[in-house]
Amino acid sequence: MENTTAPGVLSALKSKLNIGLFAGAFVVTLLIAFLVFRSFTAVQTASASRRVFLKEGYDFRRMHEFNKDLGQPEFGSRLALADLQTSKQQKVSSLITGDLLLLVVVDSACAPCELSKDIMDSLRKTAAELKIAYLPMVLKEFAGDIETQSYAERLGFETCVEWPTKVPLPKFFEGTGTPTHILTTKDGLVLQIWHGTSATEEIRSRIANQISSDLYLIDHTIKAQSFGASKQ
Repeated sequence: MENTTAPGVLSALKSKLNIGLFAGAFVVTLLIAFLVFRSFTAVQTASASRRVFLKEGYDFRRMHEFNKDLGQPEFGSRLALADLQTSKQQKVSSLITGDLLLLVVVDSACAPCELSKDIMDSLRKTAAELKIAYLPMVLKEFAGDIETQSYAERLGFETCVEWPTKVPLPKFFEGTGTPTHILTTKDGLVLQIWHGTSATEEIRSRIANQISSDLYLIDHTIKAQSFGASKQ
């Protein structure tokens, strides 16, 4: 029996088939795009939860605003850690078990230092996780007869670094505001500095998050560089 299907009918069937294939491909493309977008959004959300970027809220004003010659360590400066001891007569170098040391310059007459104990409590947890030594530091030249050990304990620390009067004080410390956090390598190379605090608890929390985020980034970078160097 002969096939009597008209050429027009075949053409119509082909057109419908092409339209169906095109629609199917379009739907699949939309589905893939949606899944990619969802995946990218999930990664962005996860990253944001682990990495807080502070856009505002830092109080960069030093505690003694009347002093126009306030100093600070510069990146690349070196602190003479070998000359420093704690209030328990320990060598500071003996307390650094990892690659980094986080110091917070404090003063017993500094009310914002006491207020910032919550920042220090938060950073103590981060430092412990990253194996970063975290210690308060008092400049004895300006501290007078303060009993630094009891002051350190009041802030939640076991001991306190004392910059002795017999060791020349770097020029940049002569007007350093408090509290100031300083991150150095184990041999005293200054890597990062964070100034100040806030009277607002929410902003102090954000400051702590920002410093923690920076510590993670710096620590991971140093570990990656060390790993790369060991492979060369």
